Amino acid sequence: MKMRIIAIEALPNGAHFNQTSDISKIPKGYAQIPDDMPIPDTFPFVNIEVAEETRYNEVKHSNEETDEETVERIPYTVVVVTSMTAGVMPEPAPIPESTGKELTVDDMANAILEGVNDI
Repeated sequence: MKMRIIAIEALPNGAHFNQTSDISKIPKGYAQIPDDMPIPDTFPFVNIEVAEETRYNEVKHSNEETDEETVERIPYTVVVVTSMTAGVMPEPAPIPESTGKELTVDDMANAILEGVNDI
């Protein structure tokens, strides 16, 4: 089952790391986004509120002598997003003016790593 999770702490620019995947356990520092929660247009630049929620795993036990079946409910706690509102998206970085030189893959990688300074 696909689950969408989001880092509880925002990055310095206001965005939150997030992921949608087949996971069975939510990593520490993340919260589950409910399937029916509306996602703001500014996602992942959002403000979130979270709360702990108790859920239960059900384990069936069979008694071979009586053929009776019982269900044990084992509690566990998850962190869930209870509110998500639009955040502030930073202004996009300016596109550097062309120097007339053709960029190589190394030039582009270095520009990304340096924060797109002068190329």
